[in-house]
Amino acid sequence: MQYKIEDEKIIKMYTSKANKEGKPYVSKKGNPFSKVDIYIDKEAIDDSDFEGKMTYFDYFENMINYGEGATITGTITKTEVGQYTYFNFEFPPTGKKALEEDVRKLQADVEELKKEVFGKLRREKEQEVKEALGFSKELPKDEEEDDEMIEDLPF
Repeated sequence: MQYKIEDEKIIKMYTSKANKEGKPYVSKKGNPFSKVDIYIDKEAIDDSDFEGKMTYFDYFENMINYGEGATITGTITKTEVGQYTYFNFEFPPTGKKALEEDVRKLQADVEELKKEVFGKLRREKEQEVKEALGFSKELPKDEEEDDEMIEDLPF
């Protein structure tokens, strides 16, 4: 499950470059990173499991310009592993990734609009057909009335 947050104030923030045993955090590719625990208002997202804490894995020292009182915008992802629930934070993508995400969103929006427009057109056509069928059922009655009117004509 993902949640978008915008301009949420950081209440507390802890940065660690090593785990509890003192072993430095290193990615699968061998790159060092920091684990940043960020605390925001627990009401920021609508999830009963969220207690205000989320984790950000900082590979490029992005959090160096942030601290308590600063605001952040991004996505919180809820992950369940076994009996544990984690909330991870990601900043909005930038550059090529942001462009690709924008294109995907626009494509999804266009598809949704197509469904809505063509669905509306289909419903209008169905209504038109129902009205035409209703009119055609009335037609024989009208023809009988026309026949009576023709018989009443003096010529």
